[in-house]
Amino acid sequence: MARPGERLGGSVIRYQGWWEESVGPISRWESPTGGVSIIVSFGPTLLVDGSPFRSFVTGMYDRPALTEHDGVGFGAQVDLTSAGARSLLGTPNQNGIVALEDVPGVEVDRIVNRMLSVSSNAARFAVLDQELGPLLRDGPGMSEEVAWVERRLRHQPNTRVGLLAAELGWSRARLVERFRREVGLPPKTLARILRFQQAARRVAEGVSLADVAAESGYSDQAHFTRDFHALSARAPREFQAS
Repeated sequence: MARPGERLGGSVIRYQGWWEESVGPISRWESPTGGVSIIVSFGPTLLVDGSPFRSFVTGMYDRPALTEHDGVGFGAQVDLTSAGARSLLGTPNQNGIVALEDVPGVEVDRIVNRMLSVSSNAARFAVLDQELGPLLRDGPGMSEEVAWVERRLRHQPNTRVGLLAAELGWSRARLVERFRREVGLPPKTLARILRFQQAARRVAEGVSLADVAAESGYSDQAHFTRDFHALSARAPREFQAS
């Protein structure tokens, strides 16, 4: 039997259920991930940068977003590959949220009702396979050239965009325009986010900030601190302490 997501041609990175319960409201800064996620909510309304949403698709953010809810939240999250996001959305919005009901072909109420009618996460994820499969398989997809550049950046975020363009035989301007259209961010911006994500993991592991800055390719620790705060709304030491 195929695992959830396997039937979708590599469009899904992972499915996960989520549940939060608190005695009071919850708010947190969500750092950009360099990816696109579908949030399927089973009831509560969430505020994203002050705007209310139930189920939604995140855009390709290049800044932190403030999320809030009244203390109880539960549902499912689908993390998409860039090719999957391209198939679902066409051009993923930069710094934007798309209400899931506004995505052509998605019937949110039917999806939620079907997911709530079964009791296990595996069965709920199978519902998502069935509902999202045609959209993810039949969308525009991503060109081989842009997919190659994205793989290179995810493997090594410090790779120069001009070098990648030269290897393709493209101008830098052509690569930036095609990449932005298909991925939702310019390649340099995605690389910046990916470098931050790598650094954040090392900070969370307790590695010294000076070592993280050096191994992540920042010009100096001040550059690292500025970039970290810009993408997480927290200083590295505050992030490490939390």
